[in-house]
Amino acid sequence: MKKHLLLFLIPVLIAGIAILSSFGGDENSDYPGGSPAGYTGSPGDGTDCQHCHGGTSTFIEGWITSDIPPTGYAPGNLYNITVTVTGSGDKGFQVSPQDPSGTQLGTLIAGSGTHLNGGTKYVNQNSKKTSNPAIWTFQWMAPGAGTGEVTFYGAFTVNKPVTKTSTLEVQEGTVIPLVVEASAFPLEICTGDSSHLDVEASGGTGSFTYVWTSDPPGFTSSLKDPWVYPIEHTTYSVEVTSGDIHESDSVTVTVYCLGTDDIQAGQLTLSLYPNPAVRTLTVGFEAIEQSGIELSVVSLTGNRYLLKNIRLQPGSSSHQLDLDNLVPGTYLLHVRDGEKIYTRKFVKE
Repeated sequence: MKKHLLLFLIPVLIAGIAILSSFGGDENSDYPGGSPAGYTGSPGDGTDCQHCHGGTSTFIEGWITSDIPPTGYAPGNLYNITVTVTGSGDKGFQVSPQDPSGTQLGTLIAGSGTHLNGGTKYVNQNSKKTSNPAIWTFQWMAPGAGTGEVTFYGAFTVNKPVTKTSTLEVQEGTVIPLVVEASAFPLEICTGDSSHLDVEASGGTGSFTYVWTSDPPGFTSSLKDPWVYPIEHTTYSVEVTSGDIHESDSVTVTVYCLGTDDIQAGQLTLSLYPNPAVRTLTVGFEAIEQSGIELSVVSLTGNRYLLKNIRLQPGSSSHQLDLDNLVPGTYLLHVRDGEKIYTRKFVKE
């Protein structure tokens, strides 16, 4: 009877030990899908993989790398962080960017085969890898300006009893002041002429975006050096953005109109019909001598829509402009005859 009871109890005891091993705490768990938060070996965490896997952790260089430039990270920028674990057997890791007190610095973003825990403070493998080397890549958004040095702390396992730690220290890049200078050439034009805006930017991160606006309003552009066709004195302002830095400058283009009626009489007479126009606008000319002229249609905000070159003969002539592509509104017809500019207003219905 005692023998039969013993044979019965042995399997029960074995099962009980297995159950206790599965639920008996970190000391007896392998966590193939990544350890709980707080096991990077950082001063703030105070422990690493040996807490569960046993053995003695040794420090190794170069298992955490990044594409952060040697000059340092730019606040708010995204960078790729790579973990490379070498050796034979099952491998896993946990990495966290912290200061010496354990405070999270920046934000981790999981990549393929990884997941976050502890919010965005820690990143782990989804499952163990047996490849040699085993490589995981994820992203890190750099913290705000003034954070200073950031250390990525990492703990790694290679088979159950072999545990390692590694670190990556990165510096905050020196912020170079953003300097912006707007210009226009020429600064003084006649009605119907154009001016070429430009902006020179230096400093910041070296990557720039541009937003031009005007006063009076109506002109916008994201080009570095747009052309403009103002019909009155206009100030053009540009905002340049580099990383999270913004700087602005402005330049004024002065416009001198060679009127609508004081056309230096005797050289060229203009007439427009019908006005308002629907689909076509007829431009009538009365010229004293042969000349080549340039016709252009400009909106009241200074945008040019049509441009044609015509050869005039002495006497009366006319030319039709197709207005189908213009939205309804008020426009200016500019006629350039050599150094002279003639301007007429018309309405497209």
